[in-house]
Amino acid sequence: MLRTHRNKQAQPASEKPSRCLIDPAVIRLQSDLKNIDLPAQCRLEIPNENDLKSLVAYIEPDTGYYKGGCFRFQITVPANYPHDPPKVRCTQMIFHPNIDRNGSVCLNILGVGWNPILSVYSVVLGLLDLFFHPQTEDPLNKEAANLLAGDASEFSRAVCHTMRGRSYGTPHQEYTDVINSGSQQR
Repeated sequence: MLRTHRNKQAQPASEKPSRCLIDPAVIRLQSDLKNIDLPAQCRLEIPNENDLKSLVAYIEPDTGYYKGGCFRFQITVPANYPHDPPKVRCTQMIFHPNIDRNGSVCLNILGVGWNPILSVYSVVLGLLDLFFHPQTEDPLNKEAANLLAGDASEFSRAVCHTMRGRSYGTPHQEYTDVINSGSQQR
């Protein structure tokens, strides 16, 4: 085997080539996003092109309880991606067994089910699946899960009611957006 060696002479600091260190998470994310082909019910946006690790997903189910809705999710990619899963939060109120009033999302692949071969694409598809198949086992919103398990038609009415901006159980009260309540007018 032939090896070549070069004599390296010390270069002054001013002459050394500069190297931009690129975050490995960003490299993987760029690869994930390069050829992403989402279903028509999903959209992924990068609000700030200088921050690829902050994404917004829109899920627009075309069947099921949530048909006609458009649900926005903030996706934050951690520095240790793909070894750690992205953080996902629903930015609007929704009556769903797997999404609580604070926007936390219960999706297996966002926790113990995460594997580095998964990607943002997997997360968006998982979110879409939650709207087609809400899970009542180990829910974040027990009220929604109990209603879905006990009376699917009443659950459907509650979902429609809350998608119009109302609270479940109080048809004439405006739905309070707990997530954005920190910005109160003075």
